[in-house]
Amino acid sequence: MTVPELLELETRRAIYNLVFTQPGLHLREIQRQLGMHVNLVEYHLHQLITNELVVSVHQDGYNRFFPAQAPGADKQVDRLTSQEKRVLGMMRQPMPLRIMVYLLATNNAPHKDVCEHLGCAPSTLTYHMKKMVRGQIVVQTTAGEGKGYHLSDRRSVARLLMLYRPAPFDQVDAFSELWLDLTTEPAELQTVVNASGTPD
Repeated sequence: MTVPELLELETRRAIYNLVFTQPGLHLREIQRQLGMHVNLVEYHLHQLITNELVVSVHQDGYNRFFPAQAPGADKQVDRLTSQEKRVLGMMRQPMPLRIMVYLLATNNAPHKDVCEHLGCAPSTLTYHMKKMVRGQIVVQTTAGEGKGYHLSDRRSVARLLMLYRPAPFDQVDAFSELWLDLTTEPAELQTVVNASGTPD
């Protein structure tokens, strides 16, 4: 094998490994993290898709990339579902990620409470909540004592957070203590472990 062929193999492996460990990144995020030219990343992603190692999903104006097979899967079993890809895509965005972490802790919260804890404008929260409701990630209750927002599948969100630990996590520094609580709380951890094995 020639040096150019070896370099191409290493480049493609680096891109695949990043997609495998951080599913849901878009092209520019992959390019920034690996420090490669965007055209080079695009070329290798195309090759990985052609060879059915990576899949591309269009979300909110971006093509986000996922491994064609979930980590720890046996052959073609246990791939990431379309909903899991949607959730992971949202986790790559700072505000939706903060919303999910907060709703994991509160289970259900009114619009005002979420705004106060996230320190964001009501219009900003409304914009992101509408996206998350459309994506069936968050459920909005508009009447009764439980008026507010809650996660549609709390267990799945906790599992994905623990398995993939979205990066860069410095964007959610304000929630570091909450994150530690979630990843060490016995009942929550046991639920996730039972569902998907010991997290990394």
